[in-house]
Amino acid sequence: QEDFRVLKYEPGQQFVAHTDYYDPEDFQDQPDILQGLQDGRNWLVTVYLYLSNVKQGGETYFPSTYGRPMQSQSELGTCTGPSVSPKRGRALFFYSLHPDGTPNLSSMHGGCKVVKGVKYATNIWIFNQAKNVRGLSSASNAKKGKGAAKKAPRRKEEI
Repeated sequence: QEDFRVLKYEPGQQFVAHTDYYDPEDFQDQPDILQGLQDGRNWLVTVYLYLSNVKQGGETYFPSTYGRPMQSQSELGTCTGPSVSPKRGRALFFYSLHPDGTPNLSSMHGGCKVVKGVKYATNIWIFNQAKNVRGLSSASNAKKGKGAAKKAPRRKEEI
């Protein structure tokens, strides 16, 4: 899992719709990120926790759920689609990838503008595979006797 991050949104701030998985095509000039994505490693799950109540605005919206077509770039900040209001103690949990490792486009989400109040939240991202150890994949370490567990074959029913 990644380190979690605490987020703060003040009135007028928003986060346009996006996905939480890494598309390797977007990181061709960043070898460190590509190295981390080897063997299909990527963000599988997002847990989003609301740490405060917001008087108005600040909803998290999902513009591509229920078979809705992907929005154009100009529409990504429009805050359309099913949404969840920020209430302290609420949590969202969603999958960024399908069981076969392909992107789950319905996980696209964004943060609507905060109108009144301040929104505090935190993200927790969970990967679909263990992190590399000293630049080697877990399977490579196991072959070299480094004590890393071998990757078990994934079945679609497990995820």
